[in-house]
Amino acid sequence: MNRRTVLVRGAALAAAACSAPLLLPARARAETRTHHQAIVIGSGFGGAIAAYRLAAAGVDVRTLERGRGWSQTDDAIVFDSALDYRDPQWLWEPTVTRTPGLVQPYIAGTVGVATAACVGGGSIVYAGATVPPVRRYFEKIFPAALSYDELKSVYWPRVIARLAATQVPDDLLARAPFAHLRLADAQMARAGMATAPVLSTFDWDIVRKVFDRTGGAPTAIDPALSWNRDTAKKSVTRSYLRWAAGFPNWGLLPLRDVQNIANENGKFVIDVEVMNEAGGTETYTCDRLFLAAGAIGTTRLLLRSRARGGLPDLNEHVGTNVGDNGDQMTWRFADTLDIPGPQASAIVSSSVVDDEPDYPPIRVEAVSLPGPPGEPPILAQLSTTADWENRTSWTVEGTEPRLSFAQAGWRDSLSAALRVHERAGGSANTPARGFPFAPGMSFTAHPLGGVPIGLAADLDGRVIGYPNLYVVDGSLIPGNCAAANPSLTIAGIAERILDRVIAD
Repeated sequence: MNRRTVLVRGAALAAAACSAPLLLPARARAETRTHHQAIVIGSGFGGAIAAYRLAAAGVDVRTLERGRGWSQTDDAIVFDSALDYRDPQWLWEPTVTRTPGLVQPYIAGTVGVATAACVGGGSIVYAGATVPPVRRYFEKIFPAALSYDELKSVYWPRVIARLAATQVPDDLLARAPFAHLRLADAQMARAGMATAPVLSTFDWDIVRKVFDRTGGAPTAIDPALSWNRDTAKKSVTRSYLRWAAGFPNWGLLPLRDVQNIANENGKFVIDVEVMNEAGGTETYTCDRLFLAAGAIGTTRLLLRSRARGGLPDLNEHVGTNVGDNGDQMTWRFADTLDIPGPQASAIVSSSVVDDEPDYPPIRVEAVSLPGPPGEPPILAQLSTTADWENRTSWTVEGTEPRLSFAQAGWRDSLSAALRVHERAGGSANTPARGFPFAPGMSFTAHPLGGVPIGLAADLDGRVIGYPNLYVVDGSLIPGNCAAANPSLTIAGIAERILDRVIAD
């Protein structure tokens, strides 16, 4: 299969998923119910933090995760295959194929959205960049009562320590697999945009072994994200979820796709479709419910449950302040053909925040993509634009929520990204290229918003109207993370919320 075939097939699967009927009728219930003090839906950054903090506090807690757990050992080549963007096995699309992949595509108007669907959530598939938002933009986007100083002094350092995020060591950065990053940094420096090292959640000792490995599946032909091999990435499966597993009062139930939530007699009732071979439905109840299914999953679940009558008291702000984090994936050719061997393209080592007049503020991080034979290597960049204006909202058709972005919402961020390429140069006769999968489309790996903090939820993550219902994921962030990859901010806010929940 060539790349175009895979992308077209992926878009078709995603489009079919958006229009497919629900797998469960509106009020399907299992015959029996299982009760826990607390239930967490989702196991990414926010969900893993909630699971660990609650378990450590002695709470009887269960985590429901719609995806499966993936082994990251040297023998589990399926993990690498599923992370190869050229291979449709990476898709998680049960409404069409029941493929138990890692990422579910969602076509939201003119934006293609990638949402994680596996144990560990986005921490499994992200590029490891662990960066704080820029204060001056944070204070324009987030509620004034959410203290940047508190996050900077207390919660971001806690998350950085628990994830053990560090910079790429100099000896590794000097090696062949990072040649593209050195070239990109040099281009940016010549253009007056000097980059600085960023923290990343990779185990550098394991990365060294991966670079030097012999035998087994050949690293030389593996795709970008296969640098995850041998648990090289410090996902939450290596930290928060592993720590939670040390407590007998916590349990993880994968392949559980939550369909509906209702608040009945002071308890939350959760209807679940079982995605394993046995199939069927399950119903759980709990006293406190923590939503960590991501900006798409959490918001869609809340809106669907309100439309079905299960959560009628959700306020009018649920489903609003949705943004694409100003994400753009763009590329240019390198100055030279002389880049040896495969490049560690899924590891971000540096970034720069550019405040050029007449363009939105933008953070740029270098990655790499394989170029055509005989052509210079492609230097790709992930950019995140600080944007406090362009937002969209979910709509509900019957009982099914829909999300759609218009082109006008991301044109400014694309212009800013391409402007960086113009300044940085590259091959003299090669223009900068945008990343839409198809003409007129954009892409985001960081959908944000839908339950904006300070509007749909209070500053402690409580969903307004339901004091025992909490949100601890990217849906709290009002559409944009102020020129930053959102993982550190999501995790820091989740830690802050759990401090207050446990104190209560």
